[in-house]
Amino acid sequence: MNEIKNFDLHESCTLEYIQIIVNLFPRLEYFKTGLHRKEIEPIARFLFLKTNNLVFLCISYTAKIHLKKLEMFIKKENLLEDYFIDLVDYDLYIWW
Repeated sequence: MNEIKNFDLHESCTLEYIQIIVNLFPRLEYFKTGLHRKEIEPIARFLFLKTNNLVFLCISYTAKIHLKKLEMFIKKENLLEDYFIDLVDYDLYIWW
């Protein structure tokens, strides 16, 4: 069984690549990546609903406007109950 728990990717990912990564590393707890802006919501939905062990997500190179959009999306879709979201030096951090 694959034991990788931390994964840091220095590229922007599409939903398709995120799905492959999650399938390859089912025990993933920490994931840092860049995302294509237009896919943030579908990727967030996938990660919040389809991952069992993931508890920390960092989205690199993110504008402040995406923090608000993602936070509104999480609330609207009722994806997470207990979470923390913050933007630090253009990296968006989410813990749940």
